[in-house]
Amino acid sequence: MTTALHQELGFEVYPQDLEGFYIWDEAVKVVEALGDGWRLPTKKELELMYLEQEEIGGFGAYYYWSSSEYDEEIAWLKCFYTGGHGNAYKSIYNRVRPVRDLKPNKEEQGGEMTTTLYQELEFEVYPQDLGGIYTWDEAVKVVEALGEGWRLPTKDELNQMYKNRVAIGGFGAYVYWSSSEYNADFAWNQYFYTGHQYFNYKINSYKARPVRDFKFNKEEK
Repeated sequence: MTTALHQELGFEVYPQDLEGFYIWDEAVKVVEALGDGWRLPTKKELELMYLEQEEIGGFGAYYYWSSSEYDEEIAWLKCFYTGGHGNAYKSIYNRVRPVRDLKPNKEEQGGEMTTTLYQELEFEVYPQDLGGIYTWDEAVKVVEALGEGWRLPTKDELNQMYKNRVAIGGFGAYVYWSSSEYNADFAWNQYFYTGHQYFNYKINSYKARPVRDFKFNKEEK
């Protein structure tokens, strides 16, 4: 039913709101971080989402950002309580629900071998790196915005990911953040070209690959 609705809409809607509230520039960034074509909906797409909100599900009585800009300081949004639409300064905090263009006959990644690997690791790895690079604080925030238990990996988990990088797939020869802090100003990361782990200033920008605790016998939505 969801697939049919998406085909009717002409685009796919993310399963739930991103957690938290964002100014417009942050909203654009955290949605792009999802990768795989996710983006903010246009003003017109947001209107269609409002009209079909009960069937899509997961919306709250909030204002939601669109990607449509009024000018350099103002963007369009939609109230999912009253149905009203308007524009607001981009510095205002509102909710976010990503969308992406439909991908016909898309094959789902993973399978029995991946599940077995995650059982061995005892945590699940996100299908791809988040788009872009982030300071440590930004990485923590964009990963938490994914919801559903996604988080930055610990230092030890990141090393397991490096050792199993071929089986997991999707890694580049980049430096990746871990959640493990050295102190208030430094956090641990790992270079996936050499495997070397070290700590660096949190204000430096590196890649992020989320993980979450593995749920045995997890039912796919």
